[in-house]
Amino acid sequence: MTAFRGLIALLFITGFIANADSVQAAEYRILFVPEPAAQRGSPTVDTLQAQALFTLPPSDYSASNYLKSQISYTIIVVDWFTGWVVPDAYIWLTLAAYPNGGGHDHHDSGRPKGEYDRYEGSTGSDGWQFQVTYTAPEVSGTVETRGTCTSQYGICYGGTFTTDVKIAGLAPMPNGLNYDLVGSWGMPGVSSQHASNHHAAPSFIGKLVYLADLYYLQYLAKLKYNDISLQWGGLFDIDNNWQPRPWGHWEHRKGISVDVDYAYVPAARRKKVLDFLKDAGIDGVTTEHATHWHFREYGSTN
Repeated sequence: MTAFRGLIALLFITGFIANADSVQAAEYRILFVPEPAAQRGSPTVDTLQAQALFTLPPSDYSASNYLKSQISYTIIVVDWFTGWVVPDAYIWLTLAAYPNGGGHDHHDSGRPKGEYDRYEGSTGSDGWQFQVTYTAPEVSGTVETRGTCTSQYGICYGGTFTTDVKIAGLAPMPNGLNYDLVGSWGMPGVSSQHASNHHAAPSFIGKLVYLADLYYLQYLAKLKYNDISLQWGGLFDIDNNWQPRPWGHWEHRKGISVDVDYAYVPAARRKKVLDFLKDAGIDGVTTEHATHWHFREYGSTN
């Protein structure tokens, strides 16, 4: 009997040592869990289901708005194979913006990438205490978050994930018979490095097509549509410096405003164009600049 008990104790100790070795050999990685975290506090998670893809609109600090676009989530460290949530791990975060994304055909180290309210912290005794809030930049594009970590239980490999900062649902304005698309990067005399400058909400595209049709039927002449919005919307930095022009171009963020060059519209026809504008259902504010009209949808500031 004594020998049997000794065998049981040996098996228990051997099993404990083997388990400890397996914990040390586990692959610990960072997992980003969006709020509200349905699994918060759970000692294990399904690593295939817990992580989500993050997409949020750009912030808007234009002349008429001060809107922060934010998302909150919990960052945990897990055993990637068992889903065990690792307590008391420590995490550091860094941010980087992918080049040439969102419709910007230029890139430099000053490209905005947004910010976190905290960049390091402990996961706490239950593994769920490192909660952060990310604020998107005004500039659209893909931002990568890289996390590094340490754990007393073994090597922590960290992890990365990406956030797409974009206005969802924008579509390219198609080429049309009765209008020309102008102002794109690569055209003569254009210094704004944005080749995809004619993306819009689908409903706004239909109205612009109809406006051009009305004008062409009356005068057998085309309207010239300049900037609408970039491929993913957001700040349209016409001077390639991640800033709006101090005297204009604050808008063009959501695909519901457009510049129409009136240098090609004889003065006698300009009032008629404004009448056609109402017929096409574009009933927002009209602003007249030195070389163009700025049309936008009713109620829109973008």
